[in-house]
Amino acid sequence: MFRTRTCDGIALAILTLLLILYGVYCANKFAIFYWYHKPNLEDQMIQGIPLSGWGTFYFLTFNTISLLAIISHQRASAVDPGRIPEGMKAPFKSEYNQMLICEKCTGQETWKPARAHHCRECGFCVFKMDHHCPWINNCVGHRNLKYFVHFCSYTGVAAIYLSFLMCISFYQLLSCAKPKLHMNKPWYPYVFVMCILAFVEGLLFAFFTYELIQE
Repeated sequence: MFRTRTCDGIALAILTLLLILYGVYCANKFAIFYWYHKPNLEDQMIQGIPLSGWGTFYFLTFNTISLLAIISHQRASAVDPGRIPEGMKAPFKSEYNQMLICEKCTGQETWKPARAHHCRECGFCVFKMDHHCPWINNCVGHRNLKYFVHFCSYTGVAAIYLSFLMCISFYQLLSCAKPKLHMNKPWYPYVFVMCILAFVEGLLFAFFTYELIQE
């Protein structure tokens, strides 16, 4: 997460994790464990998990996908994207291929192989650089592209799942026998706002990750 030590990059990487954790909290607290809670052992699908069958399914699938999104985010942000060491010389010379030297790298002249680009945020050249992603506070290059694609994929699926669970929560509220019993609780306005924000977050994250994968 702190490979690039810039305040804005670190803040955005931490914000990404906090938003994922916020979605996990809302989905579990206000959808799964609220509407599918089963305290009696005979009603539990898996003894020890106080949930019904559907609640257990939602709990296991959503939290697994969210955990994979967090792990892939950490891998993408921590792995070296394919940095070209400063001062590295070309391993061979050819009269047919021009040997490029990066003029932006500090210190000694650094060989710039084909398909390598200099990242001004990181301050070094990256082999097969795709772009610098502030959400992982790292470049996306040859070595961490796989983890970045995993992060976008898992986050996109988890975001859609989050919006789906929020819709289920609203449906359960409107279709239950006594909806006013839930609405009259003192913390209901805060929960309602948090669920709306989680629903919007899920849609925005799904759209954002889809655009990243398309690029």
